[in-house]
Amino acid sequence: MHGVTATSLACHVLQAGECENIAQFKIIHYHYNPESRSSKITLVKPTRFTIMLQRCLYPKFILLTAVIWCGLPLASFAQLPQAEGKPDVLRWLDLAEKNISFQDDSAVFYLDMVQNYLTSHPDSILSHQLAYKKSRTYLSQGHAEEALQSIRTAMEFVTPLRDTATLALYTKQEAKTLFYLQDYSKAFELTLRSDSLYSHLATPFSNWENAKIRADIYRVHQQFDQAESELNESLQRATRYDSRMNVGFILWHKIQLASITNNPEKQAAAIEAYLDYIGTDKILDRVKPFHMGSLFDSEPAPLIIRRIERILPYYESKHNYPAMLIMLENLADLYQETHQYARAANSAKKALELSDNFYQAKSDFLGQLYEIHKAAGQPGQALLYLEQWKRLDDSILQVENRTRIQELQIRYQTAQKEQEIYQLVTQNQIKDLTIAKALRNDWILGIGLLSAIMLITLLYGLNRNRRQTATTLADTNAELAASLQERELLLKEIHHRVKNNLQVISSLLYLQSQHTSDTHAIQALNEGRNRVQSMGLIHQNLYQDGHLTGVNIKTYIEKLIASLMDSYQVKPNRISWSTELPDKTVRIDTMIPLALVINELISNAIKHGFPGDRAGRIEIRLFENPGQGWTLEVQDNGVGIPENFDPATADGLGMELVKMFSKRLGARFAYRKADGTLFTLLLPNLDLL
Repeated sequence: MHGVTATSLACHVLQAGECENIAQFKIIHYHYNPESRSSKITLVKPTRFTIMLQRCLYPKFILLTAVIWCGLPLASFAQLPQAEGKPDVLRWLDLAEKNISFQDDSAVFYLDMVQNYLTSHPDSILSHQLAYKKSRTYLSQGHAEEALQSIRTAMEFVTPLRDTATLALYTKQEAKTLFYLQDYSKAFELTLRSDSLYSHLATPFSNWENAKIRADIYRVHQQFDQAESELNESLQRATRYDSRMNVGFILWHKIQLASITNNPEKQAAAIEAYLDYIGTDKILDRVKPFHMGSLFDSEPAPLIIRRIERILPYYESKHNYPAMLIMLENLADLYQETHQYARAANSAKKALELSDNFYQAKSDFLGQLYEIHKAAGQPGQALLYLEQWKRLDDSILQVENRTRIQELQIRYQTAQKEQEIYQLVTQNQIKDLTIAKALRNDWILGIGLLSAIMLITLLYGLNRNRRQTATTLADTNAELAASLQERELLLKEIHHRVKNNLQVISSLLYLQSQHTSDTHAIQALNEGRNRVQSMGLIHQNLYQDGHLTGVNIKTYIEKLIASLMDSYQVKPNRISWSTELPDKTVRIDTMIPLALVINELISNAIKHGFPGDRAGRIEIRLFENPGQGWTLEVQDNGVGIPENFDPATADGLGMELVKMFSKRLGARFAYRKADGTLFTLLLPNLDLL
């Protein structure tokens, strides 16, 4: 099948309005055209005996089975409110996940809401999740090109995150999409890459669908032994990790592969394995014959005859009589169609013997024998079976007539009883009216007292509910306060540990520099140590100042400058510094890249702006431009930058970091000579708290 799974196909039929009539069809063919991206579903009506079994033995079971197999989620179509935060978006993603392949329109609705949220709240994790689910939805709808574009967008988001498990999953999805686009070599390569990524997880995992995709590729290239091997591998993986739905899906494909290779023994064994697997409860077990009757459709009649003749002894040995009836009934039709009337009569007679306990089935087979002998030019035999058929139909009709007469008698008796009940009710109503008239005065006298009692009871209940509500609210507030305090303690501990870990890294870099003789290596180690210390200083401020999500700009930058001066052993009387900074708090996500930019610019001024013992001054300013964002200036009165220096082409690590973090902040970086050097960073937003 192309474009959808067997599960989503059943759900598409249900959504198309076939809920009442789906049980009348025994085969569902699905064809997807990748060039026009169009899908075609064909429902094929069964033969007479299949309809008889459906009506007599299995009413409503086919529809119930479809619902059980699909696990059809009932998506809510109520108007949802606008997102108040990330939890709402996560809920929309979950609702979309539940509707993919079942109700794709609903999935698209929720994914569009997530897309609208992300336009004003960019988030790389949510973005790659959105693109992945869009890819699966497009593929379910048959839009393979759009699915490929979406999954590659998801890969662009997730690759920098170094999330191996997610990268393995997305690689598998890209392979699946390329298979539908018939790029088989690339799809095969990506399944191997996905398996390799899964094997490097802390807990290695084997994805069943990678092996299934490889099996499909081998099947397309008619390498059936390799296809069977990969299907067996997929089955082992699904049995070990996944749900019953996936195992049943793979078993069904084993039946299809055996049918393609024209191996009746393997096909019979695969059918039995599939039906045994889904037949663990009474409902699914009773629909087995319908599955069996649909395994040989859309093939030439002679080929179907050979298949049924080979597979029929298998079901005889298993005493699977419902399946035998289906096979014999189809075999008789096929023999008659190919003018093999003797064989058709033998098959119908054998089915007739097996159907002794089912009068309607027996009637159908007698009618079939009449048609066979009539077509064979044997009027005597045809007349014999016609008489038996009519007698059996007459007896069935008599039973039906007796049943109708009994129903009429029951209706008449029921009408009489209802008339008697009506008379008794009328008499009781007259008595009730008399009693009501006698008690009317008593009710009028007591109504005032009753009203007073009800009012008192109502007031008491309201007061009691108010006290209970107040108590509950107080308890809830206390629990929330305790939870908030616990969260703050946890965040403080996290920041403290992060700061300690960064301090350990800084110490290791220092020790390494003490054991290195190369001047350039020592300089690189010291610069790396300064960068680590600048980040550690942020986490130190977080747990010391008590503000767990943001850092005071003025306090932090001044501490950072002092730390750099101490690290480079700058004497206060040689290079002085001053700041003009706002006393505001900025979020940690903005402060870290901003701090690293400041670290690089000040380090650059100390190292290159004041060679030798040259004295000078460094000024750091951060101010707001109304309506235009914020401006950061780092200025020194040193020797200035060389004439041939261009930050855009500079390959030093420091300038690379400045450009990278400026881009992350969405800022524009500039410089100019101004009695020394002036570096400017134009920030669109500072993300203040």
